[in-house]
Amino acid sequence: MDWLSHYMIAFLIGRKMELDDQKLQAFTLGALILDIDIIYYLFPGTIIPIHGTMTHTLLGAVLLGGISTAAMWMWKRKFLGSWIAVGIISHLMLD
Repeated sequence: MDWLSHYMIAFLIGRKMELDDQKLQAFTLGALILDIDIIYYLFPGTIIPIHGTMTHTLLGAVLLGGISTAAMWMWKRKFLGSWIAVGIISHLMLD
């Protein structure tokens, strides 16, 4: 599934759940963070496609979830790791 679909589904679910803005941001970040490896395609001449490999594993999800939680803590000064985890789980389930 493409990143835009992951974002829209997470956004619509978050709105339906009536999440506040910070929780909605964390939820959508979690839904998108596993697709960070698409940056690899910005470099022409890439031979081996890596999208959906390393970041779509349990270890990748835990590492990226931890990094995202730390980033949200530094930005919002609020623990939103559970909503990031829900977003990551939704991403893995949709893929």
